[in-house]
Amino acid sequence: FNPVTTVKYQIPASGIVTVKLYDQLGREALKLFEGEQNTGYYSTVINAGGLASEIYFLKVSYNGIFKILKISLVK
Repeated sequence: FNPVTTVKYQIPASGIVTVKLYDQLGREALKLFEGEQNTGYYSTVINAGGLASEIYFLKVSYNGIFKILKISLVK
């Protein structure tokens, strides 16, 4: 992406959700969302204008369950 993109995700049951972007060293680069969400489909915008071009990892976690996606920022 360059430097803005939208990420869509689904929450199977109500719970605490966090969506964060991490760099290759595991440091948190952006916190995109943190809070309670109900069952359903959601989207969040990643605006990485202040970040360097590299590979990042997007982690979506909900009630202790998580999914990690590898994404590449190319400016």
